[in-house]
Amino acid sequence: MREKEEAKKREAELDKRYNSYTFSIGSTCEDAEKIKAQDKVQTAMEVQAYNRTLMLAKKEKMRQRKFEDEQLAKTEIEALQNSKLLNEESYSTFIDGNLRRLPYTFKGMSVEEKQAIINQQAQQIAAKQNAAAAEKERQLAYDEQLRPADRDQ
Repeated sequence: MREKEEAKKREAELDKRYNSYTFSIGSTCEDAEKIKAQDKVQTAMEVQAYNRTLMLAKKEKMRQRKFEDEQLAKTEIEALQNSKLLNEESYSTFIDGNLRRLPYTFKGMSVEEKQAIINQQAQQIAAKQNAAAAEKERQLAYDEQLRPADRDQ
């Protein structure tokens, strides 16, 4: 009987240990799940903070680009308002007799200007023909020098 009682005590003690281990394992699993859930929350918060940072950087970049575009537009407007096209300034124009001519409004050339250009072109053509004739004569003279050498061979 004593053996049975001791066996029951041992079995009760083993059951107690088993329950204790089971509880420990269960609490360890619960703790691990809590840590995993906390990690998920922490990761989600980090991702959200990163996304927020990206969004703010994108907004700043867009704001900077808009500012630069506005500055460029202002510069262009100022350049156009101060240009010679819109403002007739005395130093950008000249007076020729009674006619006031603006350099950016070309209406054609006078007969004298056209004739001067035609004369200059004729001179250039004559100079080019003279240069070609001189080159031809020089080449003929060179060829004449080579002919006696060819006959000797």
